[in-house]
Order: sequence, then C-alpha cells, then structure tokens
Amino acid sequence: TWREISPDLTTDDETKQVDSGGLTFDNVGVDYGTTLFAIGESPLEPDILWAGSNDGLIHVTRDGGDSWTNVTVNLGGLPPWGTVSNIEASRFAVGSAYVTVDLHQVDDRDPYVYRTNDFGASWTLITNGIPRGMLSYAHVIREDPERPGMLYLGTENAVYLSIDDGDNWVPLRNNLPPAPVHWLTIQEAYGDLVLGTYGRGFWILDDLSPLRQLDDGVLASRAHLFEPRPAYRLLRRSLPGDPDRDGPHGYREDPPFGAPINYYLADSIVDAAGSDGEAAITIRDDFGNVVRTLRGNASAGINRVYWDLRHEESPPIELRTPPLGHPGVAFGPDSIGYNDEGWRELDVEGSGPNGPLAVPGKYAVEVDVGGHLLTTTLEVVKDPTSAASKDDIRAQIDLALRIRDQVNVLTEMGNSIEWIRKQIDDLEDLMRGRSDMTEAQGAAASFDQKLIDLEREFYILRTTGASENLLRFPAGLFSHFKMLGGYVTTGDARPTSSKYEVFDELSARLEQHREIYGSLISTDLDEFNSIARAHGLPGLAVPPQN
Repeated sequence: TWREISPDLTTDDETKQVDSGGLTFDNVGVDYGTTLFAIGESPLEPDILWAGSNDGLIHVTRDGGDSWTNVTVNLGGLPPWGTVSNIEASRFAVGSAYVTVDLHQVDDRDPYVYRTNDFGASWTLITNGIPRGMLSYAHVIREDPERPGMLYLGTENAVYLSIDDGDNWVPLRNNLPPAPVHWLTIQEAYGDLVLGTYGRGFWILDDLSPLRQLDDGVLASRAHLFEPRPAYRLLRRSLPGDPDRDGPHGYREDPPFGAPINYYLADSIVDAAGSDGEAAITIRDDFGNVVRTLRGNASAGINRVYWDLRHEESPPIELRTPPLGHPGVAFGPDSIGYNDEGWRELDVEGSGPNGPLAVPGKYAVEVDVGGHLLTTTLEVVKDPTSAASKDDIRAQIDLALRIRDQVNVLTEMGNSIEWIRKQIDDLEDLMRGRSDMTEAQGAAASFDQKLIDLEREFYILRTTGASENLLRFPAGLFSHFKMLGGYVTTGDARPTSSKYEVFDELSARLEQHREIYGSLISTDLDEFNSIARAHGLPGLAVPPQN
C-alpha cells in the first residue's frame, strides 16, 4: 500500500499545464510542466528526503514527509523555471546535499550546480572549472561512496571530477565521446564509475582507486604508486546467453582481466635517446620470487598497467625453416607469414599462453621508473564460487609451473635446433652445384636429418598453419605438455594422481631428448664444423642459452 506524504511540491502553475501543438493539439508529451522530477533520500537518516521539480522548486523534509520546507529561495542567482534534474543527499553529513538544475529549455545553457551543508538554508554555486558553452548545462552529480568531498558531474557533453567538494572541477573524459551524460552511478563492490549517455551507450571507468587516493601530497611528488584494489581471480565460464558464445560481442568492450596497477608521474620520462621512457613492473610472491615482469608507459599523470594475474609465459617456438614436405612454400607475406625477425610461430594443438593464474594471497608490486623504485602490496582473491582450498590451488599451480618449466626446456632446445637448421639451409645454398663440396654437402644433410629426427619429436614440422594439419599428423611432446597444462589448470582443483603420472612420463621422454640434444651439440656439431672449415666454410653456431 502507498501513503501520500506531501502536498503538491511544484508551482502548480496552470499556464504550464495546457495543450500543446499550436493550431492542432497533439499532446504527445512535449511539455510536462509542474512535475516532480528528482528525489533524494538521505543514506544517514531515513526521514530526510529531498524533492525537486521541473519548474525549479526544491523542498526538504526532516520528518519523513509530515512537513516540507521550500528552500528554493536560498539558491541565490538561480533563474526560474529550471529542471531540478538530480539531488544527491550526502552519505557523510546529514545536512549536506548536491543538486543540478538544467535551464537549457529556457535557453540558459550555463551549469547550475549547488551544494548545501545546512539542509538547504544556504547554498553555494560550485561550477568553477566547467567551461561555459552551448553544451555546458549539468544533468547529474554523484558523491563518491568512499571519499568525502569527491564528486562526479555529468553535463551535456562531458564528465567532470572534483576532489574538494565541488570547489574545483577537472575533466574526466579521456576516451569518452562528447555525449550527454544523463546519469552516473558507482559500482561499489569494485569501485567503478558507470555512466549512461544520451545516444552513445553505457560507459564504465574501471577502478577509481587512484582518483580516491589523489591528494596534494601525491600531486607534489615526482612519482607515486597507488595502493591497488583487491583483484579477483575469477574463473572463466561460458554460460547460455554469453555473447562470446552465442553471438557477436562488438557492442561491448570488457576491461582487461586482472589487477590494474596505477602510478603517478609528475613529468614524462624520456630515455637517453630522447624516446618515450618505460616503467618496469615486477610482481613477487611472498617468498620474493619473481612471478611476472611487465612494461608500462611513463607519461605525465596517472598511468595504468594490467597484470592478468598469471605467471610468466613460456617463450614462443620460433620456426625459421620451411615446413617439411612443402618445398613449394616460399618465404614471404604471400605464403607463410614470417615476421621481421625471420621466424613464424608454431601453430599446433596446445599452442597459446601457459602461464598459470597466481595462487590467492598477497603479492609485492615494484615499479621502477625514472630512477624511482616504488613498492606496494596487492591482494589476489579467490573466486567466490570456487570450492577449492588454498592448498588445493597451490598444489595445482605448482604442477602447472613444473609443466611450464618443462615446456621452457623443450622450447629452448627447439629454438636452438631451428637456428642451426637455418644455418645449414644457408650453407646448402652456398654449396649447391659445386662438385668440390660433395663431402660437406653429405655431412650437412646427415646432420640436418639428425636434428629433424629429434625436433619432430617435439612438434609437427609439416604444419603450414592450416587447421587440417592438426588432424593429419600426430602431436608431439610440446602439445602433450601444453595440453596436460590445460587440463591441470581447468577450474580450481588439486591435480589427480593420473596427472602427476602423465607429467612424470612426459618428463622422462623429455630427459631422453635432452641427452640426444646434448650429444648432437657436443659431438655431431663439432664433427660437422671440422668438415665445413676444411672446405673453407664457416662453422655452425649455437645460439646462447637462457
């Protein structure tokens, strides 16, 4: 049931309650004069309510509606017939509130934003810093739920921020299009600013924590690292209705997954060559071990880098030789895509990132920029829906890291072999057609075949990137390790005994291949280089190992 708690809180001006449409009445809603347009309830006292109308009146009750006080006359300098579009009752002071009044319908496009600290007995105009123009009229004001005096303001073409209770405003647009900002709200659990525009969709400014921590001390410093908000280690799920699964998702953009790391620089950093400098970010666990290293911008102002909560990835397999069995496939952009460094990525089952998610807990964050070493602590929080214990997750990630480390060993061997085989290809081009090179040609072909025989145990050497390659040829040790890592890190769960058994079996095979590789490098390579040099050819070089 409903109970009436007020008289008419508008002017009830009958001249604003007439038919519209001129000679032919239409009454399609062009004018709704003398209508209550905004209401604000105090978060501190349930009996305190504010009401605003679209004919310029503001009332307040302090007894739940038994009596109302018209405080409009106290807004000095406010022209009549404005639309009180938003009233924000403060959550920090009982008598404080903020209002926006829109007069553009009477061709007054200035911003009218007011603050009161005494239940409307007096008001202060708070619009310093908002440029005057055709689109400067205000629609909505919001108070930050955590920091007193921090306000957000939406106008007809921008959004603004104040950290001094509205005394001064600065633009907060960044990449926001110049659209009318009609509503603002703060997602309190994560501290994100959400706004609704007229015609340009919803927009979200993720992670307000650096703005909440911004003060005179930060602005006076040369560099400052903000305390990060907790980062949730959310597990990826595909649900019915998920745009990624059930249809196009171009209408929305998700923020990067993980933890935003925010730091302030008073001035942009440039390197010795005059180019834009960088910040080096290091994430360490509670034992001081490096979990991840990142690079970030070093521009004046607030910079942001996302850590995806993962450990370091394995380096890529760098294929420098053409696919076996495809002699007609040439180098170049019109065939197989080799990059500027002369290699192409391996595309087989299991390819992709393999750095596992970090275990829930506390991590040290270090930002090294412009001669400043800044440190703070970041908390990684377990997915609230996960039933696994921290010990279960730690066992899971320990095995995943052991798998990743084995992939690193395999990758290092594979890349070394590719470097050597590419050198052999180049030498064969030099020797082609020369009868005095028969011995060297035979030695090169023999050594190359030994390298191929080992490398094909790692991954498919015949792959051209076509999807059917994965069906035609058996997967190698690389794919077996990567797929095992994928199974181990699916969900949050302690690995089963069978996963450890598979890991041990794959590791035993890898150790056998390491012994063969060691023999090829220590014995066969030297033998070939002796023959090559005897024929006036340069020897083969082994790339440095990490």
